[in-house]
Amino acid sequence: MAGDEGKRAEVVARLEGLRLGGASAVHVHAACSTADELVAACAAAGVPGTPVKNLFLADKKGGCYVVTARPDAAVDLGALGTRLGVGKSGLRLGKEEVMVELLGCPQGCLTPLAAMFDSGRRVRLLLDAGLRGVAQLSAHAMTNDTSVPLAPQALEAFLDAAHADYTWVDLDAWAPGQMPDLIRETAAAKEGKEAPGKKAGKKGGGGGAEGAGAGAGGRDKAGSAADPFAPAPTADSVPRASEDVVAAVLAALGDRLPADAARDAALLEALRAEAARVLQPLKNAAYARGLRHGKGVPRQPHVNGVLWNP
Repeated sequence: MAGDEGKRAEVVARLEGLRLGGASAVHVHAACSTADELVAACAAAGVPGTPVKNLFLADKKGGCYVVTARPDAAVDLGALGTRLGVGKSGLRLGKEEVMVELLGCPQGCLTPLAAMFDSGRRVRLLLDAGLRGVAQLSAHAMTNDTSVPLAPQALEAFLDAAHADYTWVDLDAWAPGQMPDLIRETAAAKEGKEAPGKKAGKKGGGGGAEGAGAGAGGRDKAGSAADPFAPAPTADSVPRASEDVVAAVLAALGDRLPADAARDAALLEALRAEAARVLQPLKNAAYARGLRHGKGVPRQPHVNGVLWNP
């Protein structure tokens, strides 16, 4: 058995306090260190729910992530890094000592339930959206020989109570050329904290997360004008804005619209095309901003002639 029995007891107590289960909900099975071993161990022990695999990842700027996914789900680190705005080669497996420091989990014991020990909110959880459709998922209870079945809604309740930073992610929803859609600062970056497992950078330099924060002129949670890495729009922001513009124009025209249905359709398509043309610089600016975020380049007030200060 690997893991911390004391932390397992704390997780069980928290589950009981939230009325999401307790000691009776913890299932014991053979110790396992891989996803395949976990699936086999849970099946042999009759543990209900879909076992989940967990990956501890880190980016080049000190951000840390836990990916919790179905055991057979493909996790493309290149695509995920691009979506997070850290670049195709910006994600790597995190170090075990950092995982223990932040979450109290040694190798083989990682679980989304460890978020309750992330007091500094240094870790962002990326939850496989495919798990939202299962009746129950089964996650380690801080040791590699125990698991706790939870409904997806119960997991959300647990994470909310822990004030965890988590996002449901469709792992298959990425296509080459698409804008980064998961860009958001981790708490460590927002607060300018030293990257876990790294020494502080030199004063005024760019060493680690702290150096990057100092060079950017400071950040705050509100995403103010001084924040060079405020969240970029999602991939559907511009198309949605185009439809809003079209709806506003149609409402303004009112009774002056032509009565003929064919002319109505032609007018609507012309309006959509014009709205898309006008908003194209905004789309370009959003994409460029996502790329700059991944490279750590501070935001410029104008991009492609468009003032970009959401």
